[in-house]
Amino acid sequence: MSRAALFLGAAIALAGGASSAAADPNAFVQAYGEKLAVSSVDVSIKDGLIPVSSDVQAKAYVEQRMPADQKARYEAFVATRTLTDDTAAERLAEFFTIDNIADRLKADDSTARRARLSIVIDKAKFPVMKLPGQVLPIKNTILSGSFRIEDAASGALLAEGRINDSVAFVPDMQEAKKRNALKVLNFGRDDHLQVLAAAGNGLARDAQAVFRDPALERMSPHKIEGVRVQQASFEIRVSPPATSQEP
Repeated sequence: MSRAALFLGAAIALAGGASSAAADPNAFVQAYGEKLAVSSVDVSIKDGLIPVSSDVQAKAYVEQRMPADQKARYEAFVATRTLTDDTAAERLAEFFTIDNIADRLKADDSTARRARLSIVIDKAKFPVMKLPGQVLPIKNTILSGSFRIEDAASGALLAEGRINDSVAFVPDMQEAKKRNALKVLNFGRDDHLQVLAAAGNGLARDAQAVFRDPALERMSPHKIEGVRVQQASFEIRVSPPATSQEP
């Protein structure tokens, strides 16, 4: 699994041994049901939250190995955002996470109502270990930020709140390879890239829980790559429904 597994290695023990707290009812699902689809997703990560070592590998991936059709979509995406050598990781993480969430929450034949989701990540932890000639990721990434959900047709606010401490685990890294069609290198030569995609996969899992899970537990009720993992904590404020006023 490469040295990136060292970064995430303790996660399985953490997830498997975490005590299970009582589940909290999901106010958003209670108000709108489990079938609400997302017609558009926007994820913004504040510049400078992800270390330079990730910027280097993100830039190299886009330039050298990203599939052509994906690269064309990425270039269109960053055309409206600030992209420099120092923000390459933030932009690629945004792109991967948006694709990941959109695929999880896309409409199907049973979908009657659609929403727009926006997430702003304002806190992140991407710890690294510096060794002679290299920098390695050593701990689980953690993302936290605010979200806003609006009705796609009217623009009315449906809910807002925060996703706190969204943690990525080994299964997230494995799942992200599939969901983001990553072309990875062998022998740990792109650990930071894989960790970056894993962070987005963890955040996407937690966003999906807001829309789909009737109750929110510390341990996700869903398995990824055959493993149950810890999910974020949530603050959800559902807006009261609009009422018409009689003349």
